[in-house]
Amino acid sequence: MKKNAFTLIELLVIISILTILYTIVLVSYKNVRSNALDAKRKADIDSIKKAYETNYDPTANGGQGGYKPLQDSNFASGKIPTPPEGGSYIFFVGPGAGGLNSNTAYKVCATMNDNTSTCATSTQGDTTLITQINSLSNSTCDPTNSLIYGLIGYWKMDETTNWNNTAGEVKDSSGNNHNGVASGATVSTGKFGNAGQFDGNNDYINAGQVLPTDKTLPFTFSAWVKPAAAGAGSWRTIIGTNTSFAEIALSDANSPVFGQNGGGGLPWVVNTSFMVTNDSWYHIVGVFDGTKASLYVDNELKAGPTNYSFTNNHGVSLMGRYSITGGEWMNGLVDDARIYNRALSAGEVGLLYNSGNGCL
Repeated sequence: MKKNAFTLIELLVIISILTILYTIVLVSYKNVRSNALDAKRKADIDSIKKAYETNYDPTANGGQGGYKPLQDSNFASGKIPTPPEGGSYIFFVGPGAGGLNSNTAYKVCATMNDNTSTCATSTQGDTTLITQINSLSNSTCDPTNSLIYGLIGYWKMDETTNWNNTAGEVKDSSGNNHNGVASGATVSTGKFGNAGQFDGNNDYINAGQVLPTDKTLPFTFSAWVKPAAAGAGSWRTIIGTNTSFAEIALSDANSPVFGQNGGGGLPWVVNTSFMVTNDSWYHIVGVFDGTKASLYVDNELKAGPTNYSFTNNHGVSLMGRYSITGGEWMNGLVDDARIYNRALSAGEVGLLYNSGNGCL
């Protein structure tokens, strides 16, 4: 009798063989893909390092030397390489403020599929800074290390003793020595560890000149804020750069705002339908990319991107009041305040909101 069908056992054997073959092929594909991605990451790190070293100018920064910012045109692909998983290879670039017109050191890193890191650092420039950044390790809350890129001022406000109007007492954790002086403001329990407490009456922190003065350059302000009650018609400054300059603040209607305070006839970047509630924490971020301004609250884009052009150059960075002569005093808590000399992406704003907690 002619056999014209597989027995159940034969079918099971065939299925088992096919499953094994599929598993072998899948594992092989994943290994090949992982190896290919790792090879790309290593090639990207190498190309970024070469571009930085090509961009080194020994005459920059008054003869100190410095690395010019990377441009898309520095790469054959026409674009600065980024990791396959997104984010940035840039681990550290700086410092780029305080009168320096070029960065003095850099570090670029890629995380491989086996969770090891491949990095490249400066071979020219500030050897002391190079030694410092080589000791930095990748952060678990920011695996692509993008949040340290362009961070020129970072005040955790985690001091354990009260401030007393002493130079350098409000520590800058960005590595750029923009330590602030507190006038009236005190240390209190914050969103993460401690925070700065402002009573709405002459309390503020002066961190000096943090942003480059040039009003056309990109920047980002970020802070956690827990507002307390304010009198009718009272505005509350979170971070600002002196009279008629850039700031993030709370309006007299309790709406977060970003833009230029006074002068130039510029409107605020604001969603007037959104208002904060006193005694609750909010993450407020203002982003300027050179042509457009955006306002985020708790990882939501509340306003913008709006075409924007600041009319005044940046002055000293203040927290708690809008001007060195006073006014628009903060009443409440401010924690984890940051200033970047670049525009954070929406994804990076999300990283700060979801993984903040002192994350570098």
